[in-house]
Amino acid sequence: MQCAQSTRVCFAYFQFGIDGMKRKQVYSILIVFLALLWVLAVGIQQNTKYNSATKAMVYITNEGYGGNGSIYDVKSDSLVIVTTYHLLQDSEEVMVYFPTQDIVPGKVLGVDEKHDVGFIEVRTEDIGFETLEDLSCVYYDEKAVDELEIDDAMEYRFLEWNGGNVSFVKHKGKIGHTNWYIDDFDDYFIYNYCEVAPGMSGCAAVTADGSYIGMMIGGVDNESGAISAKTIAGLYESMR
Repeated sequence: MQCAQSTRVCFAYFQFGIDGMKRKQVYSILIVFLALLWVLAVGIQQNTKYNSATKAMVYITNEGYGGNGSIYDVKSDSLVIVTTYHLLQDSEEVMVYFPTQDIVPGKVLGVDEKHDVGFIEVRTEDIGFETLEDLSCVYYDEKAVDELEIDDAMEYRFLEWNGGNVSFVKHKGKIGHTNWYIDDFDDYFIYNYCEVAPGMSGCAAVTADGSYIGMMIGGVDNESGAISAKTIAGLYESMR
């Protein structure tokens, strides 16, 4: 009896040891699997953020003049695009060009002449499915604007006009000043050292990771000013 009982106890310990080892292996595998999922999710999110401004860019023409704009909001039946007032002026409708070469009318929703900001709306029913499938709105994070520092890397992303077609271009630069006051606008701009050219007004200013920090209003050669995304957000809320 004692021998048999000892055998049963030994077997129980042995069995527990095997089960315990199996559980540890399962837990280890599960932890590794969850870690991989987390890394994959973070990678996808970072990639989505980085590419958001590129996929949000549009080109806008108005009576012979052209400039850039960014998809700022996506609704169930329309897209809201932010651009400059000086491109829209007193017009009620403009033409919007997408990278896929789709061209659709855009209705002017509202403008703020003082800050040189305007918003237009494009109906999704006017846009081809392939174009819609590859669109995105800008990735705006207020924290990214608040944490800007002098010499931080930045980019201007825009569409370049070429005889009726548009193509994506990116200029890299750095932050020159995070709160540059301009009397004419009675507001603070983000001053950048980054190459600019005609037709870039209204393009997206982003950080190195793709966070939207503002819209380029104007500049010369390698110096320019972008109105802060925080100001744009406030203007958009006031017009809704």
